[in-house]
Amino acid sequence: MDYKRKWYLPIFSVRNPNKPKKTRLVWDAAAVYKGFSLNGCLEKGPDLLRPLTNILYNFRIGKIGICADICEMFHRVSIDEEDQHAQRFLWRDCDDSRAPDVYVLKVMSFGASCSPSIAQYVRVKNAEESLQEFPRAAKSIIERHYVDDMLDSADSPQEAIQLARDVKEVHNRGNFHIRGWVSNCAKVVYALGETEPMNDFCKAGKTIDQVVEPEKVLGLWWQTSNDVFTFNTKFTKASNEILRAERLPTKGELLRLLMSIYDPQGFLSFYTICIRTLLQDIRRSGINWDDTIPEEFACRWKQWLSIFKHVCEVKIPRCYFGNFKNDDCKVELHVFVDASESASAAVAYFRILNDHGIHVALVSSKTKVAPLRPISIPRMELTAAVLGSRLANAIVQGHDFEIHDTHFYTDSKTILTWLRSDPRKYKQFVMFRVAEIQENRDISKWHFVTTKQNAADAATKWKNTNEFAPPNAWFTGPDFLRLPQERWPKYESVTCKINSAKEEENLWLQCAVQFNVKPIIDVNKFSKWEHLERCVAYVRRFIENCRSKRRLQVNPSSKPANLTGDELLWSRRFLYRLAQADAYHHDIINLKKDPRCTLPKSSSLRKLSPFLDDDEIVRMRSRLERAPIEDSAKKPSHFAKNN
Repeated sequence: MDYKRKWYLPIFSVRNPNKPKKTRLVWDAAAVYKGFSLNGCLEKGPDLLRPLTNILYNFRIGKIGICADICEMFHRVSIDEEDQHAQRFLWRDCDDSRAPDVYVLKVMSFGASCSPSIAQYVRVKNAEESLQEFPRAAKSIIERHYVDDMLDSADSPQEAIQLARDVKEVHNRGNFHIRGWVSNCAKVVYALGETEPMNDFCKAGKTIDQVVEPEKVLGLWWQTSNDVFTFNTKFTKASNEILRAERLPTKGELLRLLMSIYDPQGFLSFYTICIRTLLQDIRRSGINWDDTIPEEFACRWKQWLSIFKHVCEVKIPRCYFGNFKNDDCKVELHVFVDASESASAAVAYFRILNDHGIHVALVSSKTKVAPLRPISIPRMELTAAVLGSRLANAIVQGHDFEIHDTHFYTDSKTILTWLRSDPRKYKQFVMFRVAEIQENRDISKWHFVTTKQNAADAATKWKNTNEFAPPNAWFTGPDFLRLPQERWPKYESVTCKINSAKEEENLWLQCAVQFNVKPIIDVNKFSKWEHLERCVAYVRRFIENCRSKRRLQVNPSSKPANLTGDELLWSRRFLYRLAQADAYHHDIINLKKDPRCTLPKSSSLRKLSPFLDDDEIVRMRSRLERAPIEDSAKKPSHFAKNN
């Protein structure tokens, strides 16, 4: 059978450093032959991935966390027979003495650009077909899977076991095989048929390597025995001599170390923001990526590195609710924002209330280094406020449960003044950002706190004394969140008055703008007065014809009618006015205001007694008309025009 689409793919193998015993074959669809490649003829397709932060948010809801991954997900999707021959490859079974055999790949390959999108579509489509029969499992497959990895949570071991079994069943109907179950509950793992005994499992503290792609999981670990997130510094991409401070790193090594700390929810952003600002300052110095950082930055680098080994002490509870039941709780979102000359930060907490008390949980944070072009501290504070507003929107939209109330806190009264005023009276920088915050959130939910009570202050005013243990307010939230609302600190309301130079500099300037408009006809391009006069007359005739409601049907090939005397007279007077307006602009303005005014001494027309005629052309009075004013009774009652 003759197939229209035939293509041969080379093969190579790859290994994951975290899985040294596993080798993966890749069919290289990007290989180019005579200017073409298979990927060059394929569309990538839409991005059907769920946001990673949303999956992590909902992974922290239930008390029982479960995760697993689909085995060889791409190879579980079959390809039409006609398209299989576009994935031909040669294989000789490591025997170079014979000619290779020709094979076709009947399933999707890992090297094709369209494989991720198609695999996600098939997985979701298969789950939608079982939505009526297994609604909870279908929702987990559609909304709780990131590529081939499942992260979900349940309120009880029985619910988790049933959910896992239903997910297995739905995947089996689509020829997907899900395996490698991990949970913080040993009963769940044992019920799902994992081979490890329950006691050994609880002691092992299994790592969660299914959150994202293998190369992006180096920083985030899930200790199932304690049900906490933590970090492991053993897998950072830095040499031992750099970590032991035996030598200064290069610019590239510094960036490699920073990127190896994988922190998608910002648990360590108060710590990593310091190295990010240092990297920005190093960039300003202009050194290359392979150059050692200058000695002037050595002190800051060593201070940051001195507490790097304590990163592994971080323990963030996976479940938001702790010992509370999430069914009978009221959940409030509290966002703190702060900024300095070098960075802006926003950190969010859940304040969970029920009849048994109040529980506070760290949700997420965002930090941002200051732009290379310096801006004022109030504007940096406003940038932090926008960062907090967007973070709150992402948290509210990313969680399945209801968030009953949202509050924001800042230690800048300038920001509260801007938010409580009309943004249209400020410059564009302030106007657009204030309008965005006002559009998204109720301004009455913004409050003032002191710097000591602002949890985001730890990220903007970094100190080498910051702790990674729970006493650090960054992880636990301010103490007043654990008190009833009537016992929260109260401050005087901020009046909406612009009373400082820092605020005034952001107001719109009231100014007049003057600009010159080039004339339609450039008189300097004409050497004869007659040509200029006739050209202006023709242009005026064209304009009048365009304005006329009744258009004359004129043959384009016919010659235009001769100019009339009135048209030439109008053209001549127009050129007079144009020349006079260029030479005596201010004098004409004064004469229009008061025809009998006395021009200033600086005017060259003052002694000529100028006036404007009916066509607004400046003319000179006769000698008789220039007589002193006290003799005006002897003069005629009207002045003749000097035409």
